[in-house]
Formats: sequence, C-alpha cells, structure tokens
Amino acid sequence: MTVLLVLLTLIAFLTADYVIQRARAAQAEEEEFLRADAFQTPPAGLCLAPNHTWTTKDGAGVYAVGIDEFLGRLVGAAERILLPREGEMVGPEHAAIGLAARSGSLDLSAPLAGRVVSVNREALENPAIVRKDPYRQGWLMKVKVDAQRPPAHHALEGMTAVQWMKRELELAKEFLAGVPGAAAFSTMQDGGLPSEGILNQYGDDTWRQFAGKFATLRDPAERNASHTAQR
Repeated sequence: MTVLLVLLTLIAFLTADYVIQRARAAQAEEEEFLRADAFQTPPAGLCLAPNHTWTTKDGAGVYAVGIDEFLGRLVGAAERILLPREGEMVGPEHAAIGLAARSGSLDLSAPLAGRVVSVNREALENPAIVRKDPYRQGWLMKVKVDAQRPPAHHALEGMTAVQWMKRELELAKEFLAGVPGAAAFSTMQDGGLPSEGILNQYGDDTWRQFAGKFATLRDPAERNASHTAQR
C-alpha cells in the first residue's frame, strides 16, 4: 500500500511538473511571438508619413527621408532602389523613391517638398541595409525643404507610429488574403505574421493595388475609413 501511495505521489508530481513546463514553454513562445510582432519604436524626432516614408530633421532646414519597417517587412530587401539626383526637386506630387523587388515595384512620393542635397550611396549599392536598419543607416536622401511649403504628410511619432504600423499590417493581411489565388497564408490565417517579402509572391496587378491603398499620402484616418467601407 505504501509503495502504491509513493508511486501515485510520484506520478502526480511528474504530471504537475509536465503541466508547469508546458505552460512555461507556451508563455515563452507567446513572448517570442510578441517580440517578433512588434515594430521598433522610431527614434525621437522621426515622423512617419501615410505612404510609409519617414522624415527627421538633419540640420537647418534639411530633413533625412527613408522608408519604414512596414514596407520593409512586406517588400523584403529590395533588389534595386531608385532615387533622384542631387540638386533635383522633390515633393508630394511626384514619385521620388523607387523600390524594385523580384515580382514588382513601388513608387513613393517624398513627404515634403524641397531640393535633394544628398543621397545615401551605400543604400543604393546595398539595398538590404534599408531593411536591416531603416531609421539610421538605411536613410535614402536628404532634402532642403521649401520654407514656403509646409510638409504635406500627417506626422506620426513614437508609440503612435508603432500602433499605426501594426494596424496597417492587419489591413495589409486582409488585403492580401483577398487576392484571388493567394497561397501564402499559412502564418496569417490565425493572426500570425506575413512572411518576409510576402509581396514578392504576387504579380504586378497586386503591387499596383497595394500601392493605391498603402503607399499614398492620404490622411490615415481617411484611408482606414476607405478600407473599412470596402470590406
């Protein structure tokens, strides 16, 4: 009887320990997922624009411009980046940044108007740096702003910018899931992350539609209302 009691106690102990270890493992997996899901908080003073470009002041009347993590995640490491020449004028009315990937490309307007005073040649030669370090080494160009023309973008900073990018990611997942013939959603159907560079699994038409919804300088609130109305 004593031996049986000892065995039952040991089994109960092992079962409880197994349950505890499984719970700890599940918690660790959830924490790892949350870390993977989180966008980094942009550096202080860096502002995101609705077309997923960013600006930060880099001197008297000069702003650095780049692209954010949202575009980096969906496009992946671009194969080629196109930028204006130094001395050229840029602004919200015309495309200033070209991202060319395997299956498509995106053209982005500058979120402010002015003259290009320098471009990041390291990023042109090694586009992967834009994905790896988008807010520092991955800057694309520096623009001397036109003092008579205020920025056209609706600036988002800090955690507000992070939460907006997360919301944009959810909208992008909904958009891509609705594309006929979509076959890239083993990680997305249950709330997971889209795979790195997922846009490369789609053709030119999807890239054009994506650009019209996510790579525009329209007010984020207006765009979100449009997304909701179309669902």
